[in-house]
Amino acid sequence: MTPLRAHRRGRRRTGGWAPDVTVLPDGTFVLYFAAAVAATGQMCLGAATAAKPEGPYQPSGDQPLVCASGDGGDIDPQTFLDSDGTRYLLYKSNGKPTGPPAAIWSQKLGADGRGLTGARTELLIADLSAEKGVVEAPSVVKTPSRYLLFYSADTFQSTGYHTCYATAPTLSGPFVKADAQFLSTDLLGGKVDAPGGADVVDGHIYFHGWLNGGRTARGLYELPISFPGDTPQLG
Repeated sequence: MTPLRAHRRGRRRTGGWAPDVTVLPDGTFVLYFAAAVAATGQMCLGAATAAKPEGPYQPSGDQPLVCASGDGGDIDPQTFLDSDGTRYLLYKSNGKPTGPPAAIWSQKLGADGRGLTGARTELLIADLSAEKGVVEAPSVVKTPSRYLLFYSADTFQSTGYHTCYATAPTLSGPFVKADAQFLSTDLLGGKVDAPGGADVVDGHIYFHGWLNGGRTARGLYELPISFPGDTPQLG
């Protein structure tokens, strides 16, 4: 395994959470974000557009893009562009202590990136004891024969926070969770505390973890990744 490289992560702005930006064929940049609805305080997803990746972004419409009352809040939007040109929005529903557990969902985006089409699909839920009722931060990679869904589990405040993946023949599933965790404090030899929020770009997996053995700031880390036999492998 090559040495980890860490970059200090900036603070989140008050009221916003885990944004994702994608560019449409016409050059429009669409930012998906989670924010609290003023009337209820529930976290919901919204969209905003800009002509440049750095903005400024203008909200699209006056209603949330995703705000399901039974979800206990919706966060962690992430887009995925399939090989046929279809664009999807993935996100997490928080779940409720006395209701459904946290889950990861997928739904098709319209051509303009500002709206959703069809019904949403539940990809997986927090049903393992090590997940502690939490699955979040979805990110999809397509290999020649499989779809790989990376996700984080447990809570990021905990040393037990880790990254897993699940595989499926299609993006609609069914997704089968891998037998073992992919990134964890132990698996990385203690070099990263609570690795999660992973995303794969151009042969590298990027993820965050606590810095300097404390609980005050998280940094961004990077490792090379490959997919021999459609299975993720570090290094």
